[in-house]
Amino acid sequence: MPRSSRTALILAAATVLVTLGVAAPANAAPSPKSNAPAASATAGTPDGDAVSIDYAINRGSQAIASQACDVDGTPVACDDAADTTTKKASTWSVDLDGLAVGEHTFTVTFTLTGGGSAAASAGFTIDGPTLEEACASLTGTLIAAPPGFVWACGAVPYTGGLTGVDAILTAGIAALGPFCPSGNFVGSYAYSEAGQYYGYWYCSL
Repeated sequence: MPRSSRTALILAAATVLVTLGVAAPANAAPSPKSNAPAASATAGTPDGDAVSIDYAINRGSQAIASQACDVDGTPVACDDAADTTTKKASTWSVDLDGLAVGEHTFTVTFTLTGGGSAAASAGFTIDGPTLEEACASLTGTLIAAPPGFVWACGAVPYTGGLTGVDAILTAGIAALGPFCPSGNFVGSYAYSEAGQYYGYWYCSL
């Protein structure tokens, strides 16, 4: 076969390989046999104000000098012992609790003995109570809101552990505040009658 024909066939074959995507993506994670360090982190399903994080590193030919963990930039304790360890990889898990309602990001950073580093992050969201649940925490239920109000919560009667009308009214505004866009609780009140407390909270437009 003439040289020019062989060259054309080689170029055509190379074009097919590229088209088929034989080469690995540039951002693909190193395989377990790779010597390039790479970390990963995965958040479980939050349970109330708590969540479990699994994280790992393929450290390649290096050893781990240290690891640092944080949530939203605030340091937290990392797992003190690996759950699993192989020749080049290790996995850990850490349980976080007392987290505020909202979106969060867990980040782990490994420093390696060769001077390099590897980091990974996992995002998760802590859900807060619903309006109904917040009202129920005051031993109340949602009631019909008068004109000019978004919603109303009535504890009729209030059977919680607080005493004093001021304490009950203030606790209700604090619990229900996140659900009142205007922040206006005008008309809300609590009172005592025959040794029993009652509370009403109204969110104004």
